[in-house]
Amino acid sequence: MNTVITGLGPRAVTASGLDARSLDFSEIPQIDISPLYGSDQQARLRVGEAVRNACTLVGFFYVTGHQVPQSVIDTTFSAAKSFFALPLSEKIKLDINRSMNMRGYTPLLHENTNVEGKGDLHEGFDIALDVPLDDEDVRAGVFGYGPNQWPENLPSFREALQAYHQAMLDLGGMIFRAFALALELDEQYFLPYITNRWHICGTFLSLPRGTGG
Repeated sequence: MNTVITGLGPRAVTASGLDARSLDFSEIPQIDISPLYGSDQQARLRVGEAVRNACTLVGFFYVTGHQVPQSVIDTTFSAAKSFFALPLSEKIKLDINRSMNMRGYTPLLHENTNVEGKGDLHEGFDIALDVPLDDEDVRAGVFGYGPNQWPENLPSFREALQAYHQAMLDLGGMIFRAFALALELDEQYFLPYITNRWHICGTFLSLPRGTGG
């Protein structure tokens, strides 16, 4: 048995037969998860099998058939363009550095995912579960908990992003069902663990340089 150090302390790791391997692949798999929304158990199991193969042979996969309403997606993209088109003087009022829980606006070049670069050519805006300051976990200082930052004069932006964030949480719960099936567990195995502490997972919007108006 091996031990690895994680953000939550040391964890014991036993052999699972799923050790990482270097394999050749020509494309990232696309998995249609629409059967997870239906009642055909065999079709659901095939989704789990496809997820297992993608995770063990490639490491990534695209999801199709997710049933997130196109109207939610379109409204979010429209709201993002409206926000990023604002003057920098307005956007910077929501600078992510003003947030204690990593929520808000990231200006152009302020992130750098390439150590050889001088900054990423995109702007960003991070949100997560909107938790009020009087919440018990916020008062206790739980990492990542707290309110989002929102533009004062763009209410449609807040409405659109909260709807999209909820849609992504719902989709994430469905993907957890697929992971359970991939591991030959009960489909609902992970659902009791999807609590508010999981819901602080964020939604990140970005716009490449030159497309913000």
